[in-house]
Amino acid sequence: MDTNDKLYSSKFKTADIKLGYGCNDKCVHCVVEKLRDIAIQNKHLDLKTDEYLKEIDKVISDGIKRIVVTGGEPTIRKDFPIIIDYINSFGIEIFLQTNGRFLSNSNLIDKIKNKINTYIIALHGPNETIHDIVTQSSNSFNQTVQGIKNVVKIGGNVCGKTVISKLNYKTLLQTCKLYNKLGVKEIYIAYPHSSGEIDYLKKIAPTYTQIKPYIEQCLTWAIENNINLKLESILPCNLDKEFPIKYYYDFTEFLAQKKYKMLDENYGSWEEFTKMDKKKDFSKCQKCVFNNFCNGIWHEYTNLYGFEQIRPITKIHDKSNLKF
Repeated sequence: MDTNDKLYSSKFKTADIKLGYGCNDKCVHCVVEKLRDIAIQNKHLDLKTDEYLKEIDKVISDGIKRIVVTGGEPTIRKDFPIIIDYINSFGIEIFLQTNGRFLSNSNLIDKIKNKINTYIIALHGPNETIHDIVTQSSNSFNQTVQGIKNVVKIGGNVCGKTVISKLNYKTLLQTCKLYNKLGVKEIYIAYPHSSGEIDYLKKIAPTYTQIKPYIEQCLTWAIENNINLKLESILPCNLDKEFPIKYYYDFTEFLAQKKYKMLDENYGSWEEFTKMDKKKDFSKCQKCVFNNFCNGIWHEYTNLYGFEQIRPITKIHDKSNLKF
């Protein structure tokens, strides 16, 4: 696994590195399921401990200031506390992306306490019925909720992340309110990425038109209650109402420098990846005030639905909404 490619440069500050594809959930929206099957066939489902520690050494030697530990599900590994200790020894930021189920274990919490800067924990519904259907894992909701409670109790910073699907989009506001009740300070709502699979998108994802009123509900609630909410792959042209640009993750992320690493692949620039995997409508997008720093929407969506549901923003009524 050679990381010395041209995209791997000192301009990057964050490295998103997968430990592998092993997971204790089977989420309906999972975008790495096919990659997981391939990894299993190649008998390389997850990186070994020494393999991952070598990756850490490489990115740190190149000036990385933050590592996102992700998978699969990192916390199910026996060596997870060892990996966190190792990264922590360098004094850099650690972001953990997790379903939070194993964080319901107080023994694990004790081992990683005060070592992780941000816990990105996925909750895909406001109750056991919806969340467990999405994860296709019984008792996953109760474990995740307890995991969030445990992290908040030790003073950990929790960022909630919900992936939209046909199963949960009508309850997004209730999920946001649950996050807030549990003490979560930052919430992300993400439109699913199908990684080229149009049939997946048709089966799993509602259209932008369908989610529009529910997203606008969430944003209105967030503004009224001063909640830090971010939308991923949902843009101003997907909504009817005008909202501050700071709520659109795609625009704030556009200004960041981040690289990612899939298992058995070289590092890539997240910005370059989204440029290749997203699409714009020249006739519409060139009229939009956000055109210069917008990569568009996932190309699978446009291949399926076109740009009929897209409304270019030609005028901003409240200029203060342009402030990040």
